[in-house]
Amino acid sequence: MLSVLNLLIAKKMSGKENVLHALKDYAEGMSLREASINRGVSFFTLRSLALRIDLKVGDRVVSKKFLSDVIPVVIRSVEIVIRYERRPVCMICGREIRSDAHSPEDHLLKNHLDVIERVREKIIEELKRKIEAVAR
Repeated sequence: MLSVLNLLIAKKMSGKENVLHALKDYAEGMSLREASINRGVSFFTLRSLALRIDLKVGDRVVSKKFLSDVIPVVIRSVEIVIRYERRPVCMICGREIRSDAHSPEDHLLKNHLDVIERVREKIIEELKRKIEAVAR
């Protein structure tokens, strides 16, 4: 599940919040087609991401519950670090990201995993606090 959380954080950091919203819509019962149309995301992008997450989690029901709980926290807590000009530019290292080399998310996961992990730990702490509050 940590790798799924890393992926969601990288999506938000790269400015692809619409993909996260579409994924959340899907997790909450909307079809992939409806979610992709409503949020302006390619159906194939959304389907491949949902399948990738389902495979990592191992169970579609658990995956959907996890996504519906975690995505709002990711959207609220994570700052965008990729600036889009002619080409994407990483505001952490200042490098221009060539789209033929890899995606902004890949750049973040390969070069700034330490930043993603720090953000991930903050999100996990926030989720723990929410669970404790509900348990009381």
